[in-house]
Amino acid sequence: MLPELSQAPTIKPSLTFQDSLTVYLGKREVRVLFLGRGNTGGDALVYVPDAKVLMTGDLVVHPAPYAFGSFIGEWGPTLRKAMAIDATSIVPGHGPVMHDTTYLRLLADLVESMAAQAKEAAKEGLSLEDARKKLDVQRFREQFAHGDEKTGKAFHGFFLGPGFPRAYREAKEGPLHDET
Repeated sequence: MLPELSQAPTIKPSLTFQDSLTVYLGKREVRVLFLGRGNTGGDALVYVPDAKVLMTGDLVVHPAPYAFGSFIGEWGPTLRKAMAIDATSIVPGHGPVMHDTTYLRLLADLVESMAAQAKEAAKEGLSLEDARKKLDVQRFREQFAHGDEKTGKAFHGFFLGPGFPRAYREAKEGPLHDET
């Protein structure tokens, strides 16, 4: 993929938005929303009000979230804003269509727990390594993996591995301004 990606042309946008943008596809209203940072600094969601469909992009990934370059302390509140939207179908960035907010709530609880634990570890003056040893997310791992070893490994590799160091940095530095 990388050789092909390096040859792809960069096309600058002709339209941007801050918080929301409403477009009409024929008579159908479509809202593009920025509710806050989470998985990335530019998580845009798409909501189709008459169909009550919310598309989240990688803000929501199933069965295990990704946290590369994420904003852990802001992710939970962003998800809670998404849960307040009157959607009956939620299309994640990866995974099956969801018909309630159960998974979003679980993900919000996870990132909020991790952010709180990182803050406590930073307050105690623990190193990242010691803070990682103290981190307790086993109940979340079980809820995401449901006993599936591959999903459990993805939870650790794609979420905890990159996510906890960012949560710890946020706890020590305040809001982050990079996605590395």
